[in-house]
Amino acid sequence: MLPVPGDVFAVFNDRMQAYVAMQVTHVRSENKSTQAAVLVLSPTFDALPRAAQLADMQPARFDFYFWNDRLQHVWASADVPRGYTHVGHTRPLIEDETNAYAQWPDGDLFDNQRRWNTIPQADRDHFKQAAADDDETVVLETPHGMKIRRSATRLFTEDVKVIPNLATFDDLPTLTSVHVVEPIDGLIDFIRRRPFIHEAGIRNHGLHTIDVRDTYLTRFIIDVTGVRDLYVNDAMEMLSLVGTADPALTIHQAANGRWLSLNANDVPLVWSGLDALSSLLLGQVRDVDAAAIAQRFPALHELRIWGAPAVLQQVHALSTLGKLRTLTLSDVFGYEAVAFPPPDAWPHLGQLWLTSLPADVAAAVKKAYKPAVRGGLDLAVRQPRKPEWLAENLDNPFRDWDGMDQITPAQAKKAADLYRKARAAAIKIAAETPGSQASVNAADGDAAWAAPVAADLTIQPAAPLEADVTAALAPVVTTYTQGFNALDRRAGFIETVEREAIFEALMGIIDAVDEKRVALFGPDTIPVNRDAILAAMDEVRDF
Repeated sequence: MLPVPGDVFAVFNDRMQAYVAMQVTHVRSENKSTQAAVLVLSPTFDALPRAAQLADMQPARFDFYFWNDRLQHVWASADVPRGYTHVGHTRPLIEDETNAYAQWPDGDLFDNQRRWNTIPQADRDHFKQAAADDDETVVLETPHGMKIRRSATRLFTEDVKVIPNLATFDDLPTLTSVHVVEPIDGLIDFIRRRPFIHEAGIRNHGLHTIDVRDTYLTRFIIDVTGVRDLYVNDAMEMLSLVGTADPALTIHQAANGRWLSLNANDVPLVWSGLDALSSLLLGQVRDVDAAAIAQRFPALHELRIWGAPAVLQQVHALSTLGKLRTLTLSDVFGYEAVAFPPPDAWPHLGQLWLTSLPADVAAAVKKAYKPAVRGGLDLAVRQPRKPEWLAENLDNPFRDWDGMDQITPAQAKKAADLYRKARAAAIKIAAETPGSQASVNAADGDAAWAAPVAADLTIQPAAPLEADVTAALAPVVTTYTQGFNALDRRAGFIETVEREAIFEALMGIIDAVDEKRVALFGPDTIPVNRDAILAAMDEVRDF
């Protein structure tokens, strides 16, 4: 049964060990779906609230960081998720509708507010005043011409690498984020003494031990290449690993990952630690062992896997994840319908989203999980794929366009054709670019350059010039881009997401060109000038 305006529900928030209440203020139908406007209420409760307590509830208001007396009031699916208990009904506490969209709230904003409140009041007041003033005073002008204003909220590598003393940035009261891709002396100490920095990204740092336990970080992107010990605080919400993880790496946290989301894009899970991990997000993976995940992280509440595409082995082992509440699989194949866990394997599952999956699995899951949908499961099964589709699309970066509402099958096929033609032409240029005898020999194909060389003959080919290969690639880029221009002129479907996919596919082609040229001409080969490639694209791009 769908909720009606005035219904109050409560959900248990594990991090806070408290119940959070929320009220449905509006219900509407839109695009063949029914939505509910959900308003988070205050206070929180140690036990499931009773109907008699509804009179004391008021809209919760949050004022951490740049929020000021703000409500959490969002449109979400009117289907009440699993784990949300109806506790009563009262007159809606606000009449105005909201223009925000999200899933049903889980109360995490209360924890954000609690952490904010631990910062000394004088510091919080200073932050709020500075945020309100939006001070445009230039604190520093870097040698490359970047002006850093007092109202800056983010710093990047080019801002900090030219400054001998990071204390220079102490006069940035609203600084909340730092991202660097080069070693910066004293950076972690700087983050440690700035309570408002809650997001950081550190790459190419060269450190073996990293300790951010006594920081206020809640989101951290860290290059784990060469790292042996990584210490993170219990406030951490999202930890993203990049680089190459060593089996000697240990990730330490007092909570052992209990409330942490771990994001690992193709970073093997060969390290130790975080045995109580709550959420695992795997992206751009190609081979996944469900049994290894279940054994490594048996307490998972959330598992999301985006393949590149991926083969999922031992899918039946996911049934051992009895606490699972959310499961998302996208572009994941290699498993059969009979092995997919049944609904009773996951008694707490509230969301099951499967996108781009084997067609037989899609049909079986829809049938098996239909009763669970009536019990509150958010089920979405989209883009079922037949074996012949897989054979044609495993190397197609636009495969997820096939089945999207705003993109026709013909457009998805044309995009794939444009990519394949551009890639084939670019690889041919990589092998035939003038500049060495080796490149001429390689023109006949991979077999030529891969053939063994006589032991008494040493060939030292000169690396082709960057300008030569970039100039040769320009017509390929132009043809590729104009092909998408023509597609968009007829249908007008290319927006931000599609534009990024077109760009990423082109960069993948350039990656392949660089790899081919390194194989042909040696590791010192100058890479393709990507700025020039992008300039060639922008010169003709209409979308």
